[in-house]
Amino acid sequence: MSRTVKWPRPPDGGIYRITCKASGKVYIGKASSCTERWCKHVSDLCARKHGNTGLLKTYLKHGLQGFQFEILTTAKSPKMRTYLEALYAYRERLEGKELFNMRPTFELPKDEKQLKMIVGKVNELSS
Repeated sequence: MSRTVKWPRPPDGGIYRITCKASGKVYIGKASSCTERWCKHVSDLCARKHGNTGLLKTYLKHGLQGFQFEILTTAKSPKMRTYLEALYAYRERLEGKELFNMRPTFELPKDEKQLKMIVGKVNELSS
């Protein structure tokens, strides 16, 4: 008799970054499990069926070793992850980095007042 044992996964819901080592171009994402999401990215890339053409082209040129994956921060709340994703993407752009993100999954602030409002909401949710 065989049994499947499900091990509890680590609580790694949050924001992650995939960086192309050659160009420095980044992809910012959010997930309820960053580890599972990275595995999905890898699976899609290896199958050459990834929805993000920029990530796929980079994979075809450099392979998986051409990427660096890192979890930037954890957050349990989906709303918190949405705000944090926007803030991390905004910060990357302020630092002059190009993003792989194809469609805006987040709204970037139009002005400093709006940015402060979002930061305030993030702080409110985290307390």
